[in-house]
Amino acid sequence: MHRKNSGNWFENIIVKSLLVVGMSMIMALPATSAHAGDMEQWKKSVMTTIAKQQRYPRSAQVRSIEGAAKVRLVIDASGSIGSYEFIETTGHKILDKEVEKILTKVTQLPAPPSGNELKVVIPLVWRLQ
Repeated sequence: MHRKNSGNWFENIIVKSLLVVGMSMIMALPATSAHAGDMEQWKKSVMTTIAKQQRYPRSAQVRSIEGAAKVRLVIDASGSIGSYEFIETTGHKILDKEVEKILTKVTQLPAPPSGNELKVVIPLVWRLQ
């Protein structure tokens, strides 16, 4: 289920590596009766929690590997990830394994404002600047 130095040139690559988690792209499936403002805040909290675990694997940086994945999560009423599935892989085994690491590290997400299980699609992006 489930994810940073100044000095030499290699460290500068790490510092300039951009990890993008597209909060605007997260989609809750299906729509709930929860207030839209609460849902937007919840989505941002989910993405922030996941982004804290996202790392750019050093071996991917050295090889200039970039990629983006979309993952569907099933989040239960308490905020636990019940399951996940790739909707789109990154196309690179090392980054896809990182997605699994992230989701393993994230043991608790914010509980959905609806109080019910929700399915969400999250994008995870690795880009070098």
